Amino acid sequence: MPALTAHTITATAVDSFGATGSDSITVKTSGTATVSVNLSNTTGVAGFSMTINYDQTALEVVSVSGGEAATGLTIVPNIQTAGVIRVAGAGTQEFDTSKTEILVIVFKAVGAAGATVVDIDDTASAPTPLEFYDTSASKIDPGPTAVDGTVTVQ
Repeated sequence: MPALTAHTITATAVDSFGATGSDSITVKTSGTATVSVNLSNTTGVAGFSMTINYDQTALEVVSVSGGEAATGLTIVPNIQTAGVIRVAGAGTQEFDTSKTEILVIVFKAVGAAGATVVDIDDTASAPTPLEFYDTSASKIDPGPTAVDGTVTVQ
């Protein structure tokens, strides 16, 4: 039986407010790496919606779940379009500013070495638009812009 190939995955998460954070993990091809999506400024925010795109030839989604701040999540990964995660969360209370993690994505490395972009889609054609809502479900406008992160498999 052949040995499993080790991958070093470095995830740099960049939230829609421009805050960054990165972490690295070495996994076998059967292992996983966790990527968190965070908000650096949760003032007034109780809900959100977004589409996340990734290269399905390089990464495979193992699971998607709500972080500590997210409530009432609806998550649709890979159902109709490979490489797309649709997510929306609604809440009746503002996010706790000390708990900024709104989404946790667990990826498995399935492709060759190299960098792949994990893109928060802020285009008008996104299946689930990038939007943030307050406690009364009113859209927070103007909304922030998205900054993409990368995952590198070595």
